[in-house]
Amino acid sequence: MRSFVNEVKTLQSTAVEGHIFDSKHLDPLGRLLVQATLRQYFWFDALTKELLEKPLPKKHRDLHLLIMIGLCAIDTLNQPQHTSVNATVETAKRLNKRWASSLTNATLRRYLRDRSDIQSRVVDPVAIHNHPIWMLDQFRVDLPKHYPAVILANNHPGPMTLRVNILRQSRAAYLDRLDAAGLHAEPSNLSPQGLQFKSPVPISKLPGFEDGSVSIQDEGAQLAALLLDPQPGERILDACSAPGGKSCHLLELEPSITLVSTDIDPSRLERVRDLFLIHVNTGVRFGDLHKINSSNLVEDVDGNLFQIRQEKTSAFLWIPVLHPEVISILDRYEGNSPGENQKGRFLSNQKYNAYLKEVARLSGILGKFTSFQTKGGKREERVQYKADLICSHTARRSFATNAYKKGLPISSIMQITGHKTESSFRKYIQLTGKEHALELIKRNDLGGQVQSAVMRTA
Repeated sequence: MRSFVNEVKTLQSTAVEGHIFDSKHLDPLGRLLVQATLRQYFWFDALTKELLEKPLPKKHRDLHLLIMIGLCAIDTLNQPQHTSVNATVETAKRLNKRWASSLTNATLRRYLRDRSDIQSRVVDPVAIHNHPIWMLDQFRVDLPKHYPAVILANNHPGPMTLRVNILRQSRAAYLDRLDAAGLHAEPSNLSPQGLQFKSPVPISKLPGFEDGSVSIQDEGAQLAALLLDPQPGERILDACSAPGGKSCHLLELEPSITLVSTDIDPSRLERVRDLFLIHVNTGVRFGDLHKINSSNLVEDVDGNLFQIRQEKTSAFLWIPVLHPEVISILDRYEGNSPGENQKGRFLSNQKYNAYLKEVARLSGILGKFTSFQTKGGKREERVQYKADLICSHTARRSFATNAYKKGLPISSIMQITGHKTESSFRKYIQLTGKEHALELIKRNDLGGQVQSAVMRTA
């Protein structure tokens, strides 16, 4: 039976403990439910207080949040209402508070019976408008004619917005990629790199998301780099760079700038370095990287392996431990992934990509890369710093290329990279012209076959 255990934990982490919303442990329905509860937090909090005869003790704050989630499920989910009630009651049991199952059941069923009457008793403007009182007061002072519209707009969920990496393709070209994938988006009004969806789309379905072709960033946040308008050769300091979206946007707008992105946590870059070493030695998709930890490690007589269920396909995958450094890194973090912080939250792909560029610079990758492209019949030269080209996809490509160069079976490598055909895999790996020529020499036995044929006929 469905329960809301993960939803309660996520809501408590966000609304009570003040952490950034993290949906890592939520399925799509759970993510939708927690986001709806957060958006109408003051309203469902007031309804819960109205329904309970007396406030629950602080140690049972999770039950209060559970009832809020149950109320939100009843009001917002497109499912039978008894399903939401049953899931709430089941959650109370799984929270080891079986005694509270009758309380949650009675509370939600009372709400179903007397919903209109209970809602009419809530008169607090904070609950009705879902805004803290200080904000409502400030809106009335600063925007006396418009504050009702501002409140209404704030309570409306914003669209899922993408920022297209124009170093890889134009916005129009990425729209074509979305259309080919059966996804529809519209150009945003203010940002020339922005695209918006009417309904959220799983990032696993976004073409090129893992290789940095596109990022998730609200349109308002995209305006920061556009207003700065970076010019060729400028030195720019991003003194508050986390999570890194604006830094990446600046480099996409003008690759020739010298950008310094600072971070207040000195250990973070060390963790990113260690995470990249694990990534480059396992080759998994970023969405599965958090699963490379000791809890998924299987010790076999022939060697160590990780067994994980892929996020994209839901299929089980065996990942061999090809380098002892992977285990050494996990041991330094007590079996956990270096991408996981002390609060159990995993680094986002956007932050990972931004920090990798700084790690690359600190590692001495300071050279430049020159490429050429033809626009309007004119051949243009583009110079980029190599460090700015490094992203999470670099790890996967490096894994595939290194494994191929070591002579590992292509079919086995493709099991990890997810390529369906050998031709697509060969386009994926990165070999220089010289390496391709040497590969032909190693694999070519035509000379030996001819010599044998001549000897047989002599």
